[in-house]
Amino acid sequence: MGTDRSLRKRVSASSGVLPFLSHRFPRFPVRRFAGSWTRCLVLSLPFFLLLFLFPASAPSHLGARFYRGEIKVSTEWEGVIRLTGTVVVEEGVVLTVAPGTQVLVTGGRDVTIVVRGTLYVRGERDYPVVFDSADGCEDGEAWAGIHFLPGSRGELRNFRVECSEKGIWGATEGVKINYQLSGSSP
Repeated sequence: MGTDRSLRKRVSASSGVLPFLSHRFPRFPVRRFAGSWTRCLVLSLPFFLLLFLFPASAPSHLGARFYRGEIKVSTEWEGVIRLTGTVVVEEGVVLTVAPGTQVLVTGGRDVTIVVRGTLYVRGERDYPVVFDSADGCEDGEAWAGIHFLPGSRGELRNFRVECSEKGIWGATEGVKINYQLSGSSP
């Protein structure tokens, strides 16, 4: 018991260096080292809270599916769809858009949904389908719209086309528009 006290006295009287370890390890101040962890934790805690409460700007719509190019097999869109270029629904292919789907377009005025096959937009009164620009439309129209080619078919109901230069155009003889929400481009 006497050795414990004498060791404690030697350690506390020194500058915080453990004398019996000094020949094996580099010297480090015990008191300063122990306090820095507490300070580090206390000072970093607010930053970690901010990181989790306000994460860095991640792409909006994290669960979005991205499309561009040709659609060669029948497909159903639901949730959030991001178009990064022109999409072509090939002949013989059916593209079905589920109720409540948001189709957000990026890439500029030349981006078009071209329909050679069939397009079904299945919006409901309480869950309309929205075709819109992901970048906003402060400069006017932000994307071209939906273009039906000769021989294409479609049935569109309870939908809205926003920030589009042309809305819906082309050979719309085989296209049935049951209900178009206000603010849409005919």
